[in-house]
Amino acid sequence: MPSLKSPLFLWSAGLILSLAILVRIPALFNDLWFDEIWSLSIALSAPSFWDVLTTMQHDNNHLLNTWILRLLGYQPNWMIYRLLPFFSGIGLVVMAGIIAKEHGRGVALISMALNALAFPLVIYSTEARGYAPAMLFALVSIHFMQKAFDRHRWWLPIAFGLSAMLGFLAHLSFVYVYLAILVWSIRKFWNPLPLFIYHTFPLMVIKLLYWIQIRPMVVGGGDQNQWLDVINTILNWTIGTPDTGVLSLGVGCLVLLAIGWQLLWWKRENKDLWILYSIAIFGAPLLIILITQYQYAQVRYFLMCLPLVLIVLAALLVRLWNIGSVAKFGIVGIALIFCLGNGWRLWEFYQNGRGQYQAVVKHMIHQTQGNRITLASDHSERNGMLLNYYLEFESFTKQFLYLPDNSWPVEGPQWYLMHNMDRAAEPDTQWISPSGQTYTLAFESRAPLAGVSGWHWFLYEKQAP
Repeated sequence: MPSLKSPLFLWSAGLILSLAILVRIPALFNDLWFDEIWSLSIALSAPSFWDVLTTMQHDNNHLLNTWILRLLGYQPNWMIYRLLPFFSGIGLVVMAGIIAKEHGRGVALISMALNALAFPLVIYSTEARGYAPAMLFALVSIHFMQKAFDRHRWWLPIAFGLSAMLGFLAHLSFVYVYLAILVWSIRKFWNPLPLFIYHTFPLMVIKLLYWIQIRPMVVGGGDQNQWLDVINTILNWTIGTPDTGVLSLGVGCLVLLAIGWQLLWWKRENKDLWILYSIAIFGAPLLIILITQYQYAQVRYFLMCLPLVLIVLAALLVRLWNIGSVAKFGIVGIALIFCLGNGWRLWEFYQNGRGQYQAVVKHMIHQTQGNRITLASDHSERNGMLLNYYLEFESFTKQFLYLPDNSWPVEGPQWYLMHNMDRAAEPDTQWISPSGQTYTLAFESRAPLAGVSGWHWFLYEKQAP
């Protein structure tokens, strides 16, 4: 196994890690969006930490994250709520290098770089949810199991069991990687005793979570997307190419073929890693989709596979680099597309974040004449949760009246708020209420990841008759 103590390697790894930190810091400070505030609401309303586990069976309750949010309590600086995923995202970059080191220093460094800059990983390692910790503990679990194959030590079953438990508590999609590790370890160990030692505790955890959390779980819902469209989106976001049009479909297919090609090479080289990666990337997600028939396909449900996808692609890039000069030019081109595409998406995200909800609230308060603010919206629950959160940060003496659906006064509210989860949506300049009042677009809040991490807000003001 290659040594990682070379000064050049350590300096290179340190530079990549610094870059991973730098690209994530700006994303910490944009507005919290609905799912984050919903998670915070669950955490702060829980009577105890135990109740978070036993009485709040909701798919937005990512247990480890909810416990941390409850521990933090109310914080006027909401960036603090994102520190767990932030540090998890940095740890993920480190673990990607450690796991990939088996294939050489070059693969380790490229794996770190890809995981440091991939747009979806930056986004979800700065969002106060459980996805980033789950991805981190997935890589940690793989690392401990790999060490167990090399040489058994008394502490490894404990370390693996704890990392697997934390992975399940972070997010249940950790099961993709755990199933892959389970099959991989069956293939490697064959002996029932080490299988019992390493997997009894994680299996007990998942069984307990099934009866307490999964079986009675309420799904919060969301847009109904096609699974293939979502897979295509996350692959193109990762590579840095457009996620719509014929080109995006071609890129998505090429990426899947590239992954399959590298896995086939590992199989031919008798590297059992192909079993782990094949199941974690393809087999387990497909199995869960078929079993659950889950209709709300979302980008975030495939995040657990993404760090492993990038490690596989890093190994393939190094393999191609060693073929010849033509391949080198192609890899340089791929690197430019990756950096420019991800850089552009990150820059756009830095500008708009997950939506400028606080700015909308400020505009409405400052532009209201008189002592009363009346507002209605196209979705009382979704918009209401965001409004209640951001109104807490404003100092104003005016009476605020948020009108529920079908409870408007005859004259209509002064303001009307629309939310939209179509990234390409363009608001109408005017809106006519059911009772005939005319409203004009007064403020537009854009979210580049509308429908994935944030949504647009279009604020309309009633015009005088």
